Amino acid sequence: MSAYNTLDAAILNKIGGHPVKFVSIYVRDVVDECKYLAEATGAKEAFRLCDRRLQALRKAGKIKSTTKGWIRAQAT
Repeated sequence: MSAYNTLDAAILNKIGGHPVKFVSIYVRDVVDECKYLAEATGAKEAFRLCDRRLQALRKAGKIKSTTKGWIRAQAT
C-alpha cells in the first residue's frame, strides 16, 4: 500500500466526467491530507503534493488533463 492511497482516493473523488480545475480539487479533505503528508515527509509546500499526485494519476492513465481542467480517463 502506498502512503498516498488516501490522497489519491480524495482526488479521484473530486474528478468526474466534466473538467475540474486544480482550485476545485485542492479543497477540504485533499488539503488536510496534503498538509499531513507534507509534515510527515518534510515538504515545504503542501499544494505541490497534490500536483505531484495529479501527475502520477495522469501517468497511470486514471485521469487526463485538458485545457479546461482534469477529467477521468475513459476505460478501454
